[in-house]
Amino acid sequence: MIKSSLLYTSAFAVLLSFTTTFEAKAQRLRPPVGQWNTYLPYGTVIDFDTDGSTFFCVSTSSFFTYNEKNGEITAYSKANGMSDVDMVKVGYDASTQSAVLIYQNGNIDLFKDGHFTNIPDFKITTVSGDKTIYHLYCNEGYAYISTGIGLLVVNIKKREVKETIPFFEGVNQGLNRAATGKDKTIYAATSVGLFKSSTDNPFLINYANWLQLSPKSFELLSQNNNNLFASSGDTVYVLKNNVPSPVKVINTNNTIKRLCASSDNNMWVLTQGQNGSSNFALKIDADGNTIDSLPNTLANTFVDMGDGKYWSSDQYAGLKTRSKSGPGNDWNSIYPAGPYSNSAFKVWAYNGEFWLAHGARGLSDWFIKQNQDYMSKYFNGDWKLFKWDMLAATPQPYAFTDVLSVVKDKSSNDVYAALYNGGIAKVDKDYKITVYKSGFLESNISGDTGSYRCTDVALDKDNNLWITQSTVQNVLKVKTKEGNWYSFRINGVNHGAALVIDDIGQKWFAAGINGGGLAVYNDNGTIDNPNDDRSMVLRSGSGSGNLPNNKVLSLAKDKDGAMWVGTASGIAIYNCDLDIRNGLCDAYLKPLQTAGYNFANYMFEGISVNSIAIDGGNRKWIGTDVGLFLLSDDAENIIAQYTEANSPLLSNTIISIDIDPVSGVVFVSTDKGLCSFGGAATEAGGEIAKPLYVYPNPVPSGYNGMIAIRGMTAVSNVKITDINGQLVYQTTSTGGQVAWNGMDYTGRKVQSGVYLVFVVSKDGTQKASGKFIIHE
Repeated sequence: MIKSSLLYTSAFAVLLSFTTTFEAKAQRLRPPVGQWNTYLPYGTVIDFDTDGSTFFCVSTSSFFTYNEKNGEITAYSKANGMSDVDMVKVGYDASTQSAVLIYQNGNIDLFKDGHFTNIPDFKITTVSGDKTIYHLYCNEGYAYISTGIGLLVVNIKKREVKETIPFFEGVNQGLNRAATGKDKTIYAATSVGLFKSSTDNPFLINYANWLQLSPKSFELLSQNNNNLFASSGDTVYVLKNNVPSPVKVINTNNTIKRLCASSDNNMWVLTQGQNGSSNFALKIDADGNTIDSLPNTLANTFVDMGDGKYWSSDQYAGLKTRSKSGPGNDWNSIYPAGPYSNSAFKVWAYNGEFWLAHGARGLSDWFIKQNQDYMSKYFNGDWKLFKWDMLAATPQPYAFTDVLSVVKDKSSNDVYAALYNGGIAKVDKDYKITVYKSGFLESNISGDTGSYRCTDVALDKDNNLWITQSTVQNVLKVKTKEGNWYSFRINGVNHGAALVIDDIGQKWFAAGINGGGLAVYNDNGTIDNPNDDRSMVLRSGSGSGNLPNNKVLSLAKDKDGAMWVGTASGIAIYNCDLDIRNGLCDAYLKPLQTAGYNFANYMFEGISVNSIAIDGGNRKWIGTDVGLFLLSDDAENIIAQYTEANSPLLSNTIISIDIDPVSGVVFVSTDKGLCSFGGAATEAGGEIAKPLYVYPNPVPSGYNGMIAIRGMTAVSNVKITDINGQLVYQTTSTGGQVAWNGMDYTGRKVQSGVYLVFVVSKDGTQKASGKFIIHE
């Protein structure tokens, strides 16, 4: 053990963004029991289109609309209707009053009047070739989608893919990069030339029946009222007498990324400089003369409508708008509030407040990712976004990256974050940041002396902060509640992660990056005395710990005190004598054979178990690379499996699972962002709450979700009656909560009226009652 008493802190400035949450009418931030929600960033708008008053805006994993007339913003995601994530394009078709959403994998959603209709044809087709989506153009009831295998034509009204048109030069198929048109004429820009046809052409599917205007490779197209503009490399062309003529050469250091028609029959040319610098927009006429310019713009799309305003999609500031006559930097940003990014690694949650660690690392190799997204906090309708002010903080901005874990000390309201590339950061109640590095923690022994790789943080029952580090000699650290620091060494272990503290204060954590087993440390309740400490490393093999695989990925302690260990190949359970002072114990490898699943040897054999969480009812939530599983409290049954195909889960790759013990909300961090599920179990209290909490109350007409009754002791007996005392439902609580579907004991929906709930604790010593209203 090494004690460090050197008082060394570094306080740095933090960029703290206070944002007002637009409570989108189609989205709830705390989902009811049995329902999903997502927590996604909307600030990075990659594309948008408009019908003149409503703007349809696409971010990578989310979508929102903005109605300029009434100022209403509505946020959407998989939790409220979208079929997928990773959007790339959106277009609006006036004839069908529909927005067309295109996803990276080729999936298509039609959006109209707040509802989504999915067209999965292109996504599920087995055709070989490049299915990359390059461009979307909508007109007169059709969506023309430019892809690597040709021009995809979608009949919006019939909700079907009508045809796919490939273009060739001899036997070589070209990439279809853009399409546009006017009235009944359509143009296609491809890598094998520029083509033109009538949309009434009965042989449109055969490119040989199109007129080739040029064999030159073109990337972008846009049509204003009078002219077709195209780009190839650094040059803008205008079609004159069916011949594309060069009219403007852009700075060779910049790439042309978009052509956007203006309301005055000119064309905006959006450019991007090397490494994202020196971006600018030019408005040119059909002869290439510069009419207007906007420097330093991060626009992905630009609309110059006849309403006296510019509209732009921004990489960081959402949908932006300003007056054409206003100052050049006087932009207003419009987007729903949300976390800083969709990078989600771990959550700390309690009673409706949660902190999201945005960090990242190599999931298999623990490589540093230099993710600078830091943290986001949500509470009581507000998001607070944290990001280091790199210039004020340090000349080495990469030193504050990859936030992997976060925990809040509820006694002091201090929040601690583990930075895989920068030590421990403390955020106090006033949002002042203190960083602990040199003098408290060890730098990387492999030569990267500035990294201070911290992997996890956890608080014990006395509010001492425990920390695991990677590639150091003393892998376990503690900051006591008095502010003293100590270090602990386990022979042969220089990497720790996935830290959990058991009921007797032992620290359990993954040992080694690629197969070091499971470390357990017992300080005997005397942190400052190393002489009575014990440690042990558990590995595979009978008599050595009996892990199914030495690569430990996750840990969780259940309500019975058993330790659940997720490995690269299944789950091990330590439910023997867990006090390592009494010697080593082997894990139990529990078989699980239930409907649709056959883990004959042991649970999740052959599957990477990335995360395990225990809810208030002692049920086990298991996160894997093939989705999210819920096990019964006795682990005899799989209650549910959620995947991206059968639920709003954002991705099958689960990084971590964290549960709010008060609300029962299950937060699921995935490689596509953060989502949550309204869990049926909350943490049971020592006493039955008075009054009981019922949500929703009143139950609105048409509500088909679960009704939650919360505030009970474990396994309380619950009876629900009508106002006359007629029993309609009875059950026992899952942890501290009951979730009721509104059906009586015959399976019929109950009628409108006042209902009473009566709760008795398991031992019969406590009672409570309540009432709620149901509207049908």
